[in-house]
Amino acid sequence: TALSVRSQRDRTNLREVTRMLELTHDTVIVWDERGAIQYWNDGAERLYGWRRDEAVGRDCDELLRTEAPVAEIDAALGQNLQWSGELTRARRDGTRLVLASRRLARLDIDGAPVGVIETSHDVTERHQMRARLEQAAADLAHAARVSILGQLTASIAHEVNQPLAAIANYGQSGLRWLRR
Repeated sequence: TALSVRSQRDRTNLREVTRMLELTHDTVIVWDERGAIQYWNDGAERLYGWRRDEAVGRDCDELLRTEAPVAEIDAALGQNLQWSGELTRARRDGTRLVLASRRLARLDIDGAPVGVIETSHDVTERHQMRARLEQAAADLAHAARVSILGQLTASIAHEVNQPLAAIANYGQSGLRWLRR
């Protein structure tokens, strides 16, 4: 009886955790050691455009055309059992996304790796804003250099015109003096 009650409590807890995973806006994907998707939450459906029944069983990186530092991820999962960083993926329509992602190694009862749990958040807009800010900073720096060049040109023109004007004045004075 105690085992049955404990089992029922565990199933209830598991259902609650699953409901929480469904409610999150971030993507939650679980895949096995071969990369086949085992779990795909509503956030993943909304972001990537693939329904759960279309995604489950497919290779995650192949489906989403993932670009990621694979060696770094594998090393971190092997050493720390987790990894955090950015990766690039594609939506169903081909739109590229930049994601802040976290991965956690799934282990069996003996501690052997059996897959990965991943949660990701779309930071594409942040990257686009950063790129626009960097471009604006570069444009501003270019404008400052052009402005400095204009000031330098004006300064050189002034420095050259002053002695030339003095020479012309002295020459005209000398001519007037000679005419008299």
